[in-house]
Amino acid sequence: MNQREIAKNLGVSQVAVSLVLRNPQTTRVSAEKKAKIIAALQENGFVNSAGVKRTWTAGFVTDTLQSRDDAFIHGAVCGAEEELCRSYYNLIFEVFRNREMNIFKNRQIDGVIVRSGKALEYLLKEKESLPMVLLNCALPGVNSDTVMPDNRGGIFKLCEKLLECGYKNIAFLGAAPEYSPYSCNYSERLSAYLEFCVNSRLNALWENIPLPVGNAPANFQAVSEIISRWEKRSSPPDAVITVNFLYGAMLSALRSGLTVAAGDNKKVPGMEGAPRFMLVQDSRAMGAFAAELLMRRIADPGRKHVRLNCEVELQGV
Repeated sequence: MNQREIAKNLGVSQVAVSLVLRNPQTTRVSAEKKAKIIAALQENGFVNSAGVKRTWTAGFVTDTLQSRDDAFIHGAVCGAEEELCRSYYNLIFEVFRNREMNIFKNRQIDGVIVRSGKALEYLLKEKESLPMVLLNCALPGVNSDTVMPDNRGGIFKLCEKLLECGYKNIAFLGAAPEYSPYSCNYSERLSAYLEFCVNSRLNALWENIPLPVGNAPANFQAVSEIISRWEKRSSPPDAVITVNFLYGAMLSALRSGLTVAAGDNKKVPGMEGAPRFMLVQDSRAMGAFAAELLMRRIADPGRKHVRLNCEVELQGV
């Protein structure tokens, strides 16, 4: 129903409905009428369960490290936009640059999807009450709706595939634990590998590259040193799972005869190596799920927070 129909159905004036919609705390409408009007506005989607008026606009925030040209970001934004459109919402995309964001300066938004750790820290400090959903982004202790890839299930898929192909000495090449305080992906992938080894009675062999993720020469050197140490063992690995595509591409370039499986599919321009297997994240679906969770959070700010793990696809022959 629209405002006129709500007014007619309740037997009140359209002015009263408009007054309550603009300011739920108004004293120009009796408490009894106001309660009925707010309930009707909530039922018809004009305000959320807290009585807050909707602007029908949502935000999507990344930072300078997450370019709009990035395949993950592009897919996530498209998925979020498609889902939001179903609820008649507009989407504003903005890159956080360590200052007040335009989405707050120029127009009000009902909630925001966050794909930036730095933006998340800012929002927690400045806009704590704003409904938000974290997309492939997390901070310890932050109680928020979150959409992540299924890291445990994906690593299990890789391990099972490698065993199926006859590999028995499967190693894991991880990333520096302090790489990013905003992501739990790398720690969860390592934990899943170790869990699978225990469950399958495999000898675990793993090591983290003690450098931030990147394709600088120092990282190539670190990968080369680790694999050289492993090759000197009495039972060297016949397959290696890398925590991400970048390290998988490095390892494939350094050891063309070694079977490599990458923990994600975020390709890096200019990298020549190609892992035999990789996990593919459906960023479009992740963006759509984030938008759906955001709509639910806007409609009901007090509901219990959830984490949604999106299935990843195993690619490779």
